[in-house]
Amino acid sequence: LSSCFFNLIPSPSKFFPQLSLPQIDFEEFFHITLAPKKTLFDAILFYFDFYGSKLNFLTGNVSFCRRSNKIFVESMFEFVSKSEKKICEIQIEDSSSIEDVEPARIKADFANELLGGGLFYGGALQEEKMFAARAECILGMLFVSKMEADEVVMILGVKKMGSFVGKNLNLKFVGNNEQGNREDIVAMDAVVKDGDKEWSREGIRRDLGKAMSGFGLEEEGEGGREEERDLKVRQGAVVTGNWGCGAFGGDKSLKAFEQIIAASEAGREKIVYCTW
Repeated sequence: LSSCFFNLIPSPSKFFPQLSLPQIDFEEFFHITLAPKKTLFDAILFYFDFYGSKLNFLTGNVSFCRRSNKIFVESMFEFVSKSEKKICEIQIEDSSSIEDVEPARIKADFANELLGGGLFYGGALQEEKMFAARAECILGMLFVSKMEADEVVMILGVKKMGSFVGKNLNLKFVGNNEQGNREDIVAMDAVVKDGDKEWSREGIRRDLGKAMSGFGLEEEGEGGREEERDLKVRQGAVVTGNWGCGAFGGDKSLKAFEQIIAASEAGREKIVYCTW
């Protein structure tokens, strides 16, 4: 991450455009003086300051994992229509953001299909703020190519360095000087509103499948250490909200139902739904 900061690692997207990778360019931050973009840079600098000048030591691992349930998605409507699982507990938060809810097993990143969105190019929406407050997420932008229609990206074990308050030109970052816990993030992009596309059979199949993949539903036979971790955390809450309902123009009611169904089918005890 430090090497990226000093441009010692050129953005792979410039040299391998065929891979559809996000663009990383820390130099962009040095040309701005106003919030909200400057505030995102403040958050990233806080990470370097915390671990670089205060004798705090990095511990643990950060993992990136692409997850897809392609086979399941193809037969999803039949599967869901025959399901006998009960709807999980639903907790509505109308005055708290996803960032504010603690503790949480997993938090949703309302992602762009290219991880990190417009972090380096003026964006300051939910994903950009989530990545700035957890600078370790930026590492995935080096090698995680564009998400396909049936994929999500799991980011496991990232450190949240603080929170944002205010909006737009009044956006401020408040750093956390405590070590704190590491978090798991699921990056998932929703259908962009285009007529009735999100209400079409294919649109619902796509987004319901994404949410199910992200909230923990595994393909039969998927093994390894991540499966063991997933079984351990399924009992915890997933924290999400109006996914794809900002810049993507999605319908809030539809996205709420899709995610509640997904969390229930994934065996989550509870979904914390932030409407704010």
